[in-house]
Amino acid sequence: MPFDDLEEDLDPKLASQLLSVAEIPVEGITGGSLAMALTRPGPATVTDVDRARARTLLAASRAHRLKVWPMHLATKNCVRMLTVDDLLASP
Repeated sequence: MPFDDLEEDLDPKLASQLLSVAEIPVEGITGGSLAMALTRPGPATVTDVDRARARTLLAASRAHRLKVWPMHLATKNCVRMLTVDDLLASP
């Protein structure tokens, strides 16, 4: 289910609200995870905005006890998985 037109600086409260919608379909399922994809125009290079959004969504997922993995970045020419190294990189 897509969530469009998110601000570059994703608010943690909004991230939590978005993930509360995901709790319903995975309720009662054990051993699985929720895959996510961040989409945007431009090159497939991971940006600081991509990192910040992914970190905010992962923090919100922990608060909802949702296992989110893998997380992908989808651009016009590429779909790539965001690795732990991508998420830990400093600006």
